[in-house]
Amino acid sequence: MERYVSVAVVAPVERLYMYEAPEDLAIGQIVHVPFGRRSALGVLWEEATGPAPSPIKSITGPCSPYILQEPLRQFLAWVSRYTMAPIGSVLKRTLGALKDPENPSQKMPDCAWPTHLADFPLSKEQETVVPPLLAAVQEAVFHPFFLDGVTGSGKTEVYLHAARKAILEGRQVLILLPEIALTGALVARCEEHLGCSSLLWHSGQTPAQKRKNWHAIASGQAALVIGARSALFLPFQRLGFVVVDEEHDTSYKQEEGGFYHARDMAVVRARCEAIPVVLASATPSLETFLNAQEGRYTTLSLPRRYKEAPFPSVQCIDLRKHAPSGDQSSCLSPVLIQKIRETLSRHEQVLLYINRRGYAPITLCRTCGEKIACPNCTTFLVEHRQRGLLLCHYCGHTIARPSACPSCTAETLSRWGIGVEQVAEEAQRLFPEAVVALASSDTLSTPRKMQQLTQRIHDGEISLIVGTRILAKGHHFPNLTCVGIVDADYMLSAEDIRAREYAFQLLHQVAGRAGRAEKPGQVFLQTYAPEQPLFRQLLERDAFLREEAQWRKSAKMPPFVRLAALIFSGLCAEEVERCAGAFVKQAPLEKRVDILGPIPAPLSYLRGRHRWRALVRAPRHYPLSAFLERWRGQVPLPKICRLEIDIDPTNFL
Repeated sequence: MERYVSVAVVAPVERLYMYEAPEDLAIGQIVHVPFGRRSALGVLWEEATGPAPSPIKSITGPCSPYILQEPLRQFLAWVSRYTMAPIGSVLKRTLGALKDPENPSQKMPDCAWPTHLADFPLSKEQETVVPPLLAAVQEAVFHPFFLDGVTGSGKTEVYLHAARKAILEGRQVLILLPEIALTGALVARCEEHLGCSSLLWHSGQTPAQKRKNWHAIASGQAALVIGARSALFLPFQRLGFVVVDEEHDTSYKQEEGGFYHARDMAVVRARCEAIPVVLASATPSLETFLNAQEGRYTTLSLPRRYKEAPFPSVQCIDLRKHAPSGDQSSCLSPVLIQKIRETLSRHEQVLLYINRRGYAPITLCRTCGEKIACPNCTTFLVEHRQRGLLLCHYCGHTIARPSACPSCTAETLSRWGIGVEQVAEEAQRLFPEAVVALASSDTLSTPRKMQQLTQRIHDGEISLIVGTRILAKGHHFPNLTCVGIVDADYMLSAEDIRAREYAFQLLHQVAGRAGRAEKPGQVFLQTYAPEQPLFRQLLERDAFLREEAQWRKSAKMPPFVRLAALIFSGLCAEEVERCAGAFVKQAPLEKRVDILGPIPAPLSYLRGRHRWRALVRAPRHYPLSAFLERWRGQVPLPKICRLEIDIDPTNFL
């Protein structure tokens, strides 16, 4: 008797395809299938129902001995429906590391399940919050936790205790981190506390490394996996516990190649797997804060730093009264310079923070006023002096730094604004005796480089660190007692409904790097607006979040409503404008849904494509994805215009 199955194919397609299959292939099996004129990877999704097409193609054969378990298939289908991404594209996130054809005799990975894990002591406060986690792991039930701990309180040790329990129960553990640069520090702590090696998953790995690690996970041999957001889609065989560390971090939102938020999807995967999930942060997202306040998440609180280290004092430096001296490139005020000098004289360490890569964000001509812009994007090229070039941070376009203006040929080019390289240059000039280190994604492009730098800081080889947000979280430097935030106003300038929330989180996290051991810490914020309420609330997190919640609710913005961004793009500006307008005019009538726009996107030209945006707003529990699916199906767009839909957007550019 013929057997027909529905197969999800790794291709950007919306539906399942029916194939004839042999009886010995199980549902969830990874297979090769003929697809069009080529061979493709696919997964036996379910037994087919309904009449078979004629003629019908047969599955070529199995690709891998591993099975995608039903909870994972449920999760992938849910993500596809919610984010409106084709099921084949979502499946690619799970199978993308495999080759087609995959060698069936591939050597098995050389890792083994740990038979013994070390135990490690906790503080009394940590011991009070661990039992609910251990119970949830033991019972293997879906239970979302918010691990609410101030910076330096020991959140990592708490969730590692639960991870230890899961591994001893024979279950796999996934710990998500927002930045691959943080993986080295966590790997070291896992080995220190558990005596257990961990497996990494992130974009910096080679395809061969990813294939090897994929097989270790799919075979169930990898006990502890530490990864970036894409690790959420890996084919764990017996997943038992998930952690989203620094859950507030914006890096958890995937913006390229399909939109999803790994924090939210982690909760969904835990629900599908019927396992506990921990969202950990000292500065939670407003969404997580409200979920905890309303009882949807269980809160585990660590309100004090480990060993009772006090939170640092915070002081605003009014740049209207204490402006940097010297030429226009100076960025450090006399007050901050004196505080740095005093700190260095005590043989303690200093961190200067500015969230701008490169040397200067704008290069302009003093003769004609021309600003050197990216030819592919609506943005200016950023000077990276160490590399001797101007770079677009959106599309990667680079040019050598010109000596003369490209427009008028005058040799009067100057820099405007400050970046992290310029701050490092000034710090080295002002403090020639100090060992200055520059820390940004340009200089710390791999976990190994980050690990080498942090070790040098721990060993006292570096006295003054100048860094971007890459150093804002997850690091413990006992001798770092002074933090200077060079441009506190910059983070509030973004045209974004979450600008205040993001600024608060970054400032609070950076401030938390100071005084984490016996020595007290000091934080200095350089600002032209010291009266800004956010600066005064830096030590009053809950008060800030409650005030932010009130503003969002009155403005009818998330998390009190649902949003979806419609992003139209194409090669012809006029056609994109016309298509966007026509699409919005034909929206289905729905009183509960507001449609704002379309308007030109703030980045109206990006990577060579013209862009328009519209925003769709609906009540919090409204089935927004279904509404948009119906709309998209009723109003076809010409091929010259691309439509991307971002459910729950966090980026409005």
